[in-house]
Amino acid sequence: MDKSSLEERQEKLAEHFDLLRLKATSDTERGEIMKDFVLKLERMRHNCSESGTERDEIDRRTLAKLADPLELGPEFCRDEGLFRRLAIDPAAASRYWDQSHEQLSAAQSKRASKPRPNNRDKITTAIEEILSDNPKLSAKEVGQRLTSGADVILIEEEFRHCEDASTLKISNLPNRVTDARKRLKKDSG
Repeated sequence: MDKSSLEERQEKLAEHFDLLRLKATSDTERGEIMKDFVLKLERMRHNCSESGTERDEIDRRTLAKLADPLELGPEFCRDEGLFRRLAIDPAAASRYWDQSHEQLSAAQSKRASKPRPNNRDKITTAIEEILSDNPKLSAKEVGQRLTSGADVILIEEEFRHCEDASTLKISNLPNRVTDARKRLKKDSG
């Protein structure tokens, strides 16, 4: 079986189990679905779909690895707890999965809500200053005003600020102007 075919089959299997997990009504049911998913993935990886001693051995080894995932690297530390629970108590694994995702989501929301430092370069700051006086200026007019001062020069189709050496290609000016307008509108609104 080639790698792309295996990956396609694994994706279809994941979609199928995702739907089953969403339809499940209890933690026990969701946990068993997760456990079956892992077992079927391993069977697929070993190209063993028929029931019998080979499949039983693959399942036994898979459950043993889940119960004691020593081969996992540090990037799987969160998953290790899930794997251990999945081998022992699938319902606990399902609850752990949900709690883990809720905690991760809360942490991401908290990070996203913090104000980011103002990392705008000098050209962007100059564009915002120009637009704060007249937000209806076109990108071409903003470009002309940029170069009319002593701080920004035009070298080979590129604006360059003299203080921090920040650059902006002429072709990117319309996008930068649009973004600056959005920020100004957001700040004033």
